[in-house]
Amino acid sequence: MPWVLAACAALLVGWIAVLGATLGTSATVRHWDVSWIGLDILEVVGLLATTVLMRLRAAAVAQVAPMTAMVFLVDAWFDVTLSQPGWAYAGALLSAAVIEIPLAALCLLIGWRSSKGPTGTTADRPTAGPRGESRRAAASSPAHPGARAAG
Repeated sequence: MPWVLAACAALLVGWIAVLGATLGTSATVRHWDVSWIGLDILEVVGLLATTVLMRLRAAAVAQVAPMTAMVFLVDAWFDVTLSQPGWAYAGALLSAAVIEIPLAALCLLIGWRSSKGPTGTTADRPTAGPRGESRRAAASSPAHPGARAAG
């Protein structure tokens, strides 16, 4: 399936060229308020989900925290690029620098640390083997092709 993703990336590069050649520099937008409120709700949900998963010591925090970071980075990008010149732009830059980017960095750090096991390596985190059992259990099983010979 990686070729599907690569093909989509190639198509997106073409689409970006089309947008660059055809989009204007301004637009009138319906539901501007709903768009921003929705983005902020996603941030709240991401932060709360990350918090709960951390408290539960759930492995899913390694995926949820980086997704939350991406939402904060998207928020910072659109705050800065869509703000009006002057105080609105300065406020957007300040918000990005002091709130959104630091929170994104914290979420990325949480996700990275969560993907490590107790000794700090990804080898500590059990993952599913070919028959659904953990790789550690599969490696110690004599029926597993990668099992070590006894003795």
